[in-house]
Amino acid sequence: MSYNPTDFFKKKKENVGEVKIEFDPNVITRKSERKVMSTKEIAEYSREAVRGTSLGSSQANMGLSSSMGKSDRQTALIAGIKKGKFKSVAQIAMALNVKEPTVKKYLKELNIDFDLKTGRLKTN
Repeated sequence: MSYNPTDFFKKKKENVGEVKIEFDPNVITRKSERKVMSTKEIAEYSREAVRGTSLGSSQANMGLSSSMGKSDRQTALIAGIKKGKFKSVAQIAMALNVKEPTVKKYLKELNIDFDLKTGRLKTN
């Protein structure tokens, strides 16, 4: 009897040519159905898409639902001033969730007078 190393180190072939496929029903998941967008969501999506903001990136969208574009903030600023809701730059900054220099820039762009020292809006 002679020693053959392949008898010890070679894998034995079992079930050659046979493929058995098994499914575990606990692992199989169903993709969720797509949620139908409301008309408000469609309008918001369209508005953001027109502005050129990146809607595809999840990181870029962090806070997108709560943040407003510049034109929306300026519209809210004008509406708040007309209703008498806003009296100072700090109050506007807090309401619009922006910094005070941004509010001052918006007020200058909209030709709305305010006191540079106190930040109070000048009423006509």
